[in-house]
This record gives sequence, structure tokens and C-alpha cells, in this order.
Amino acid sequence: MLKADWVLAAAIAGFTVACGGGVGATDAGMQTGRDVAATGGLLFERNCQSCHGEHGEGTDKGPAVLGKKRIGKRFKNAQLLFEFIEKEMPKDNPGSLDVAQCWNLVTFMVAASGKKVEDRLSESNAEDTRLDK
Repeated sequence: MLKADWVLAAAIAGFTVACGGGVGATDAGMQTGRDVAATGGLLFERNCQSCHGEHGEGTDKGPAVLGKKRIGKRFKNAQLLFEFIEKEMPKDNPGSLDVAQCWNLVTFMVAASGKKVEDRLSESNAEDTRLDK
């Protein structure tokens, strides 16, 4: 690739990220997620990053799962996200996380993706926590 091609590719990548087209949580989002649900952040590191990437941006092993444009793509609310994680994740050991771990992970994921989380997510408030808006 010529130098001019590299410059153009870098400019396009920078523009895409600046316009919100980047996938995954930002560094600030990851920190917010850890501030809201530290245990959820640790669970994400131990159980999710190997397939979904350090910032949930996706890899060849798993799709992007964090970021404003990602978390609500498949799940309209936090309850549906919880139900999926509880039954299907982690992919190499589905159902291995207990209920408290799943709620901590969901709370982290929602906060890291830029959604405002006032209280720890649970069965009592997850259905009202919209992810698709």
C-alpha cells in the first residue's frame, strides 16, 4: 500500500470513530461501567473479552456487544439481555454464571455502553431499562 493510501485509510477510520461509527465501548464508558458495577467489569474481563474484545468491539470469535449502537441492536431491554446471558453465555460454558453474576454483568454492560444506570439492574427494573433507544 502506498503512503497516500495509508493516510487515506487512517483519515477514514478517524472520521468513522469521530462520527460515532466505532464499535465497542469507549475508555470512559468502560470506566463508567466499572464504577457502577465493579464485579460486572471483572466478570466481563474473565468471561467475555476473549471472544468479544477488550471493549466489547467484537472479534473473529464473537460479535460486538458494547457501545451505544450495539447493546440495543438485539435486545430491547435489560431483562432480555439478562435472560440471554443467563442461558447462553459464556459460549464455552453456558449457564455457568449464577443469577447475581448475570445481573452484575448486565449492569456493567449497560453502563459501559453509555446508558444511564441509576440503580443496579435486577428483575424489578430491567424490563423498564430500554436498550433500543
